[in-house]
Amino acid sequence: MKNTIRVWNFFKLLRQELKTPPDWSLIGHMLETGPDQLEEVPFDLTYCNVAVRETDLRIRLMDISRDHPELNIILDPIPEGTVSVPYTFSYQPFGILRAGIEDPQYRTCTDYGPIVLLGGPEGTPVLIESIQSQWRHNRKVVRNGRSLNEIGGVMGAMMPEQYNPHLHPLRTHYDEDVGHILIVPQDIWIARERKKLRGTTYAQFKRAGGMVAGYYTTRRRFIRDLIEHTEDGTLPFTLP
Repeated sequence: MKNTIRVWNFFKLLRQELKTPPDWSLIGHMLETGPDQLEEVPFDLTYCNVAVRETDLRIRLMDISRDHPELNIILDPIPEGTVSVPYTFSYQPFGILRAGIEDPQYRTCTDYGPIVLLGGPEGTPVLIESIQSQWRHNRKVVRNGRSLNEIGGVMGAMMPEQYNPHLHPLRTHYDEDVGHILIVPQDIWIARERKKLRGTTYAQFKRAGGMVAGYYTTRRRFIRDLIEHTEDGTLPFTLP
């Protein structure tokens, strides 16, 4: 990955930005007036969680881009419909980028949070993903048409056997490595940063070049905030 100093400077700005609570009113406005134009959507925790987190992250990235023009940040640099064999890129709700492969037997795809180029069109690609999950849980996934058990949660996202295949479409597109920033619940970030244990999944992820930032609060507090701002009408969701 080129220009690691630029990536590190960007990461420090993002890490500082994430210490402050979201602008809930602006998130609600963007969800209502943006491309998705949400209005009185029945509250579903998974759907609403993703909608708010992705929108909040985009607001923060736009703020950093505005306040730091020297970084020359380009958000969403991969155009809709771009083909980097064998992947085709398309945009899903809330700006999520999807890299898909069409196969006669099954369809595989990988979804991403925001991607930025630092330093203009020929700059350094960086993927930023927000994971508001517990540290670890087990889950069933389908790989190449087979059902498998694997580790999920924040820990799973930091395991090379998961993030290397996850990043492969982006590495294929850019023909280079891609910066990778994970945003995790505040309590998970604080606990792992304090331990400073060598050999752990967390430490190995960072040694491999991954960067980790804590969100403004814990996973449970974020869910409470989400429900609270739905109840007061700030967000365009409706509770049962």
